[in-house]
Order: sequence, then C-alpha cells, then structure tokens
Amino acid sequence: MNKIIIGFFALSISVIGVFAQHDIGPRLVMDVDYIDYGKVRQGSNPYRTFTIKNIGVQPLLIKSIRSSCGCLVGTGPTEPILPGMSAEFKVRYDTQRVGPFTKVITLTTNEKIELHTLDVKGNVIPLPSGNTTPVLIRPNN
Repeated sequence: MNKIIIGFFALSISVIGVFAQHDIGPRLVMDVDYIDYGKVRQGSNPYRTFTIKNIGVQPLLIKSIRSSCGCLVGTGPTEPILPGMSAEFKVRYDTQRVGPFTKVITLTTNEKIELHTLDVKGNVIPLPSGNTTPVLIRPNN
C-alpha cells in the first residue's frame, strides 16, 4: 500500500512539473502561419501586417528580427509585450523585384525556445513594358 501511495505521489509531482514548465515565462503566438502576397504588380503596396500575442505569464521581448535577404524587412514592437497582450508586426517586401519569391523572417525572443520563423512568398508581376500609346511617324519633307 505504501508503494502505491509513494508511486502516486511521485507521478503527481512529475505531472505538475511538466505542466508548470509550460506556464513559466513568455510565449509568442502568431495569427498567421505564413504570409502570401499572391500575385502583385511591380511597385505595388509592399507592406503586410500580422499580430503576435504573448500567451505566457512574463513579458515577451523581441530581441532581433532578421530576414533571409535585404529585399525583405520586418519591423515589430521594441517594448516588451505584456502577458495577454498583442502587438502588430509589419513585413515589407521590395515589390520592385520582379518574379516569384520565397523568403523567411526570423524572430529571436526571450522565450526558452527563442527562434520563430515565418515564410513569406509571392510573385511580383512586371508592369506592362513600353509606352502603349501609338506614335505618329511623319515622313521628311
């Protein structure tokens, strides 16, 4: 009987310890899995926004924001995001670059697992080339 009680007690402590580890500290969640620009015209709106939320119990800090190339820039909050609060995050892709793209934004936070990645994809369609207005050519007199 004592072995059963001791076993149950040990199991209870283990389960509480596992759940407690998930409740300690900040925890970032995003409202998107990826950002898809779709097909956009060259020079069109380069910005997309999404929301990040801290569902943890301590303030969340965004330590750094990096991208896989200079054509993609992410900007986010510089102040801590308090538990239960949300913040807007902005991504800017250089829509002057024509063609399909797949890039990655990486956020480094103060969480136990620090890195979060977000794929960004789309296809920039070139503007129609040249002047489409007919030109009148006159013969020399």
